[in-house]
Amino acid sequence: MLSNISLLFLTNHFQEDMLIVQDEIFGPVMSLMKFKTIEEEIMRANNTKYGLAAGIVTKNLDIVNTMSRSIRTGIV
Repeated sequence: MLSNISLLFLTNHFQEDMLIVQDEIFGPVMSLMKFKTIEEEIMRANNTKYGLAAGIVTKNLDIVNTMSRSIRTGIV
């Protein structure tokens, strides 16, 4: 029985104007995007249509704290 298995779709080949970046996909999808400054990424994250959820992947806890307080979203 495979009904309890979820597959994660993970990729990093995105452009700012792509639908997967602008809209929120319901399912196990994560779009990874590189950024040069924290401020740039906060602006990008806050420039989405819905802002239901966000994820932060880094080894630096200072970046996590700054971004999680600055991103306007339902859950980080």
